[in-house]
Amino acid sequence: MEGLDLFASGRAEQNWKPLQAIAEALEDNEWLEYSRKQMKSEIGTLIAGQSYEPQDAILITLGQLMVKGNIDQEDIAPKSPASDVFISDIKSELRNQFDISLISRQIQEICTQLGFAVVTTHNYPKVIANPELLEELLKEKELLNLLKE
Repeated sequence: MEGLDLFASGRAEQNWKPLQAIAEALEDNEWLEYSRKQMKSEIGTLIAGQSYEPQDAILITLGQLMVKGNIDQEDIAPKSPASDVFISDIKSELRNQFDISLISRQIQEICTQLGFAVVTTHNYPKVIANPELLEELLKEKELLNLLKE
């Protein structure tokens, strides 16, 4: 596993390590070998493919669309008021920037789980601007620097 991307490694390990612990307890060496190969394969697939988790990509996209690049060097609080963001715009940016295809309902659910309010205006769902929450989440996930570059 040395030299492999930590993000991908972490995600694959979250899936496989508990199962491997059970196999170790049962002394199922054949299955352990199989699981190690599968985990290594999944890490390679993650490294070659999607480089961001959908939740992280949504946060970065919200940061770009909500504050429209008008970012202070100390934090992401925009110098002008932040804008609400339509789910359709997030969906388009996810596909264009990150090659991530999610349906609108998935994006809404992730935004809600993150703590953002999602409302529907004229049958179009949108995320209500909350730059303070956005900044907090970006700092927590160490993604803030991606918006300042």
